[in-house]
Formats: sequence, C-alpha cells, structure tokens
Amino acid sequence: MLSNFYKNFKYVFSSQIFILLFGLARAFILPMLLNIEDYGLFQIYLFYTSYLGFFSLGYNEGIYLRFGEYSIENLPKRKIRNGNFIHFFMLLSFTLTSLLLVLFYIKDQNMRFIFSLVSCNILVLGLNGVTIYIYQITNQLKKYSFFNLLPKIVFVITIAIGYFQEIHDYKYYVIFDFISTFIVVVMMIIDLKEIYLFRKIESIKLGVDEFFKNIKSGINIMLALFTSMWMIGIGRFILERFSSIEEYSKYSLGITISNMLIILASALSTILYPTLKRIEDKNYSRIYEKLSIITFFALFCIPFFYFLAYLFIILFLKDYSLVLKYLILLFGVIGMQSRMQILNNTYYKILRKEKNLLVANVNSIILIGLFSLQFYFVSVQAVNIALMTFLVSWIRCLFSEIYLLSEMKMPNRNNLFQLITFLIIIIIIWLIPLPYSLGIYVIVFTLVCTKFFNNIKILIKGGK
Repeated sequence: MLSNFYKNFKYVFSSQIFILLFGLARAFILPMLLNIEDYGLFQIYLFYTSYLGFFSLGYNEGIYLRFGEYSIENLPKRKIRNGNFIHFFMLLSFTLTSLLLVLFYIKDQNMRFIFSLVSCNILVLGLNGVTIYIYQITNQLKKYSFFNLLPKIVFVITIAIGYFQEIHDYKYYVIFDFISTFIVVVMMIIDLKEIYLFRKIESIKLGVDEFFKNIKSGINIMLALFTSMWMIGIGRFILERFSSIEEYSKYSLGITISNMLIILASALSTILYPTLKRIEDKNYSRIYEKLSIITFFALFCIPFFYFLAYLFIILFLKDYSLVLKYLILLFGVIGMQSRMQILNNTYYKILRKEKNLLVANVNSIILIGLFSLQFYFVSVQAVNIALMTFLVSWIRCLFSEIYLLSEMKMPNRNNLFQLITFLIIIIIIWLIPLPYSLGIYVIVFTLVCTKFFNNIKILIKGGK
C-alpha cells in the first residue's frame, strides 16, 4: 500500500506541474493585459467565487469522509445518486435566490456583472465538488488530474487569444473562466452518470436521509476549510471594503503569485486521505514524520520562488512594485497553508478530529480579529495585513502540530525546530535588504539540503 502511495504521488505531482505552469500564465500575464482597476475587479470575482463551497453545507465533504475507502466498483451509487438529487435542487435554489438579490440590490454595473457570475457558480462549483471528490476517494487519479487540468488549459487558451487580439476588458476573462469550469463539470457528470442520471428517484425520503447524513458528516470539515480560507481572505476583504481598488489589486497579485505553491501542495494532499484510509493505523505516525521532513524542505524552497517573482515584478510589472514590501510575507502565509493542507488537515480527518480542526481555525479567525483592531486607530495598510496573516498562520500551524503529535504520542521537538526556523528565515528576508537576505538564504538553504538530503533521496526512490 505504501508503494502504491508513492506511485500515485509521483503521477499526481507530475500532472500538477502542468497546472502550475498554466497558473503562472494567469498570475503573470493577466496583470500585463489588464489595467490595475480591471485586474482588481477580476480578482474580486475570483475572491468571492472561492468561498462558494459554503453553499453545499458540507455535503461534498461528507461524501469525501464517508466513502473514502471505496473503489468505483463498490461505491454505493444508488445511495449517492439519491442524495445528489436533493443537493442539486438545493444548489439551484441558492443560485436563483442569489441572482434575484443581485439584480434587485446591486446598482453598480461592474459589481452586478461580477456577482451575477458568482451566483451562477454556486450551482456549477457545488456539482464540481461532488464529482472531483468521487475521483479522489475512488483513486481515479488519472481522471482527477485530467479534469483538474482541463479548465486551466481552456483558460490559458483564453488568455492567449486575449493577448494576441489585445482584449483588455476583465469581463471577457470572467466569462471564459466560468465557461471553462462549466464545460468540465458537464463532462464529469456525463462520465459519472450513474450517480447523476435521475431516471426516477426511488424515494425522496431516502434522498433526504442521505443528503443530511452527508451534511452531518461533512459540516465540520466544510466549516474548517471555510474558516481556513477566511483566515487568508479576511485581509483581502478588509482591503476591498476599506481601501482603493488599486491597493486591493496589488495585494491580490501577491496572493495570486504566492498561491501557485498551493498547487504543488495539493498534489500530495489529494492522495493522502484516501491512501491513509486504506492502511493500518500503526503506519500513521511513521508517515507523518516523513511528511513533516518533506514539507520542511519544501518550505525552504519558497524564498527561491519569491526571489524569482521579485525579479519578474521589477522587470515587467512595475505598476505593482509596492507589493514587494510584503510579498515574502504572503509567500510565508502560503507556506504555512501548504503545510497545514498536507500534514495537519489530513491527520485531523484521519484521526476523526474534525471538530478540533474547526476550533483551531475559529481561534485563528478570532486572533486575526483582535489584531485587526489596530485598523480603528491607524490607516489600513497592506503590509500590516500581510504580517498579521503570516503570524496567525504560523501560530495555527504550530499549535495544530503540537496537538496532533500529542494525540499520536510523538515528540514535537523536530517540528518545533522546523517551524521556528522557517519563521526566522521569512522575517530575515522581509527585514533585510535583498542582496544580504539572498546571501543568508543561500547559506541556510545549503545547510537544510545537507541535513535532509538522505530523506529527500528516499522519497525520490519511492520510499524504500
């Protein structure tokens, strides 16, 4: 089973590399095509769209948790199909209600356009959540990777057309972002027609029962994921509401660039849960220890990408140069998010400690709220928001690992060393001028590579 884990990891990771490349096109080329205001409006669309999973009320996550050890052959398709029927009409009602509210209450034409598309995405992304989770839990990783990659390819083609046709209107990119997702969702539903082909509903009561079973099982994970996203998103929300569209646009660019690293993290987290569900409990601690070392090494690669992004912005995106004051902090935030996604979120679910994950995230939101009190006395500044978000992300990761290690009766000394070292290197790069921070980073990175060389070599060879 462990050898199968490494085989799956290498396959998914290679596909995620292509997703990363396509993501880079959106991160770096779009700001060159759109002016700062239009880019900010496009980012507002992406920001609110990213929270639409909330409207499924945990139904998708319930499927993920309840059927994580099933193969596609023995998946209870009739049961899932009945629940999906209720889920579909719930999403449809949310979509129509949201569209009516947008039409009646939003007067600004740009905001009305953006939130109309956001409303349509309630249904599309809700269905996407079910189908993509089915591919994950049943280990259909080829299909998962294909359908995960396809909308990115379509959107990059859209960007290429926009580049050569000199299309500088954000609405064009918003529409095609929606269309690309819609097309892929339709394709997945056709492929998984046995759980979505509503010839007749055997029993509405069975469908309702199954629907609420999934919600009951997944609501804590959904809320935990929502609060985790909100912990990063609250900074963007504050800027969007209380700052200029230009400031919001620059901050969003920093988030978008650093978010590229999450794509690589998802390659591992995608297969971790269904794989761990299929192995004996005694292997959990051993895998956790290896993953902590792998993610620590990955964390120390993050500043390398920061220095590349710094150079690119200086050369090609000079209008966004103010983001460089806090860009490394945003990279630090994404580093902590990636480690949480790979290590802690997975083990909270494996150990069935979803409520503890939710508590950890809620406490982080409260901590951010306390830090945000400063904005009543001083002006809203992106650099303060970035620093606040990084520190809270780091604290959440630290206490999560202390808790999980105690649950598995493992020592926490190594994990404390890893997190404290990462905190120090990020703060050093932020505070010290670029040439000196680059030199310090190269020295520390060399030491880290030397210390963990054998561990990384073992991973590359397949965990033997």
